[in-house]
Amino acid sequence: MLPASRRRRHTAVVMMLLTLAAPVSSMAAGPWQALVVEAGTLAPLEGVAVLARWHRRAKGHPAIGLGRTGFHSAAETTSGADGRFRIPARTLFDPPLFFPIEGPDIALFKAGYGGWKFRGPARDLTGLDVVIEMRPLATDAERLSYLEGRWQRADREALIAWQSGESPANPLDMPYEEAVRYEAAINAARAALGLRPIGIGYPVLWIGDTSPTPTESPGQVRLRQAGGVAVDTKGHVYVADTDNHRIVKYGRGLEPLMTWGTFGRADGQLQRPSAVTVAGDTVYVADWGNHRIQKFTTDGRFLGKWGALRYNELGGTFTPTAIATTRSGEIVVYAGSVYRFSPSGSLVARWEQSPPLNGRSQIAVDADGHVYGIAGQRGADRPQVVKLNRAGAELAAWGRQGQGVGELFDPIALAVDHAGRVYVACWGGGTNPRIVVYDAAGTFVHQWDVTSGSLPSLRMPSGIAIDPQGAVYVTDLKHDRPHKLQAPGR
Repeated sequence: MLPASRRRRHTAVVMMLLTLAAPVSSMAAGPWQALVVEAGTLAPLEGVAVLARWHRRAKGHPAIGLGRTGFHSAAETTSGADGRFRIPARTLFDPPLFFPIEGPDIALFKAGYGGWKFRGPARDLTGLDVVIEMRPLATDAERLSYLEGRWQRADREALIAWQSGESPANPLDMPYEEAVRYEAAINAARAALGLRPIGIGYPVLWIGDTSPTPTESPGQVRLRQAGGVAVDTKGHVYVADTDNHRIVKYGRGLEPLMTWGTFGRADGQLQRPSAVTVAGDTVYVADWGNHRIQKFTTDGRFLGKWGALRYNELGGTFTPTAIATTRSGEIVVYAGSVYRFSPSGSLVARWEQSPPLNGRSQIAVDADGHVYGIAGQRGADRPQVVKLNRAGAELAAWGRQGQGVGELFDPIALAVDHAGRVYVACWGGGTNPRIVVYDAAGTFVHQWDVTSGSLPSLRMPSGIAIDPQGAVYVTDLKHDRPHKLQAPGR
């Protein structure tokens, strides 16, 4: 048993640690309020979207916590007919010494107004006399410049005194679900001016190609910057229509059957989907801009998702560019690292140590679960195709870099057929795009290319898939529909 003096010291130390660790209520718990008026006339403004944010800061150090800015929480409200908004009191808990909660920082938006500032010296939103002015924008041209950030020098000088936040960067590192009304107000104003939507919070909405969506007549589908392609056991073809933010399903003859997906972040919506794969009756989509995988039935009904919209999800780097399926049903994803998931999205493994792969390229999986990718290392002596085992160790590599027959120049996509043959699509330096076929041991078997005339329409292949009968389907960044090739020797 410890002596009494040591017991007392031990108890004192424990009590001190518990005191430091125990959270205490914040001294500034609200409510927070202000009057919003139009600059110049001072007329109260109704319907101003207000977003308040709190952050947890490390004293004397960069912000820490959720995400990159120490985001703690947020609240939304709208000004009433009298121009006033009020954020109700809330309970905040602060560890007393090191990690206090600061805020709220606020952001305001109302269509037709370009920025805001405090009127007079009052800044404390817990008081009763805080007034905020909003600057009116007289013309659609001014509103467009404000929403798009297209400033002239004179505009910038005029706006120095005004705060604004109507861009994807504000506030970048909070979950987007915390700013739904604020974001909706901004995007309603953008839509009225013919602008594409943006995203507030993490992740931002990736707009991509801002050119108009191609006009499609009934029964017609026009791809835009198409990504990966996959085929199911019935011969249906699925394409990640990247810049149209959707999946397109075709029949065996490449007749369009249906599309699904719209631009956004809700369940079933997509942001620049980069790749697609099929396992049985389930379609898995690498939803690149939303940092997640989504799964659907083969007729487009949403089934589930994983890799949720959080900065720190799966190490904070989960932006999937390629996806494939093993015979056992595992989903293999490339997102800076190779991930293996169960069909329900449970993480089975992540390869921390493996040969680097080309992040813009697709991947493929054979019947034994081996993963094939394009080598990320440059150099004429480095074989281009890499075969990896289930643990990520390199088993083999082949495909000499070059422009000759059987050689690879700027390879971008792979597929493996039922016999283990590996198909590699290359850009060919822009002069001779090609598809090269190797057997399971890496021996050259066949080649289609533009120069010989065996592949006259290929320009920039982006995905490749093989159906059960051996037909080859290829997507191309520069074509608005897939290509179909017969199996070698047919």
